[in-house]
Amino acid sequence: MKRQLRAGDTYKAFVVKNEKLSNFVKSVINVLKPFGACNIQLKVRDNIPYIFEINARCSGTTASRDLAGFNEPKMICDYIFKGIDKPHFEINEITILRYWKELVVSYDKIKEMKSKGFVYNEGVKL
Repeated sequence: MKRQLRAGDTYKAFVVKNEKLSNFVKSVINVLKPFGACNIQLKVRDNIPYIFEINARCSGTTASRDLAGFNEPKMICDYIFKGIDKPHFEINEITILRYWKELVVSYDKIKEMKSKGFVYNEGVKL
């Protein structure tokens, strides 16, 4: 994934297939032989990949990778509980846009909901 960060979190991710990077990451994984989730973060400069972080855990983009066809928690469970050594996955080239939206509810509206079982807003039942 090519990622764009906001306050340290991925808010835009572009899933692209890149055989050269995939082979590079596979060669690193073959040396490290991690058990379970392993997230390799790298930057490419002058066509050379440089690893700057390895997370041996599910990360904040785990759900996004699932959307792209790489469900690592399921693969881990399949390995542990079903003995499936070689997981099958197919990466989909997609764009993922993440956003946060807050819903603000006043305490008065919460009290109204507790007493009536619902809340009215300008005559509209919510």
